Amino acid sequence: MESSDRTTFQKQRDNLINDIVGVLEQVINNMAILNKNLESIVAVGKDFENVATPWKNFHDAIIAGALDADLKDDNPITEDYQALVWLSKSRNATSVTLWEIE
Repeated sequence: MESSDRTTFQKQRDNLINDIVGVLEQVINNMAILNKNLESIVAVGKDFENVATPWKNFHDAIIAGALDADLKDDNPITEDYQALVWLSKSRNATSVTLWEIE
C-alpha cells in the first residue's frame, strides 16, 4: 500500500510540475510580447523627438523674446491679461502662465 501511495504522490507531483512548467512558459512568452511592445513604444517616442526639438527651440525663442519685451516695456501684454513669466533652470523648462484680470 505504501508503494501505491507513493506512486500516486509521484504522479500528482509530476502533474503539478508539468502544470507549473506550462504556466512558466506562458509567462516567458507574455514577457517577450511585453518586451516587444515596450520596444515599439520607445521607438515611437524617439520618432517624436525629431519633431519636438524644433518646437522646443521655437518655444524657447518666443519666451526669450517675451522676456526681453517685458523688461523693456512696463506695459502689460494687453489690457485684459497680466503675464507672469517664470523660467525654470531645471530640465531647461520654460513656462508662461496667463491670468485673466476681472
